Amino acid sequence: MLSLLSPSLCAIALFVVRTVIAGPTVTVLNGTYEGVHLPQFDQDLFLGVPYAQNTGGQNRFRVPQALNETWTGVRSAKQYGHSCPDFQVEVDGIYGMSEDCLSINIVKPAGLKEGENVPVVVWIHGGRLVAIIAPSSKV
Repeated sequence: MLSLLSPSLCAIALFVVRTVIAGPTVTVLNGTYEGVHLPQFDQDLFLGVPYAQNTGGQNRFRVPQALNETWTGVRSAKQYGHSCPDFQVEVDGIYGMSEDCLSINIVKPAGLKEGENVPVVVWIHGGRLVAIIAPSSKV
């Protein structure tokens, strides 16, 4: 009798573990993303969500191109995207630098109901294609 229950108990335990580990999801026009829940702030985060195609290769120096792919299943949105190329090599090494850097991070209160209105803050990074290189302090 115990041998018959073991597979069932294992399946239940696996379901419980997957349910606890699974993060919040959101479905957009292209597909579904799974994010991260921060219980200490009661917030859901969706990190590194692309808003345009990769700007490397054939798209280099072009106006950003709209995403043109859809998918089934769930894509991870649990890590920050790459930083865009610049001259701060020490920072780029920490956070990762890539031409594929057109992504956004979304933070929202957990438990929102569909259609519920919330305040929105948008941060637009600086730029101007200008980099200032400080003189070396070597003697």
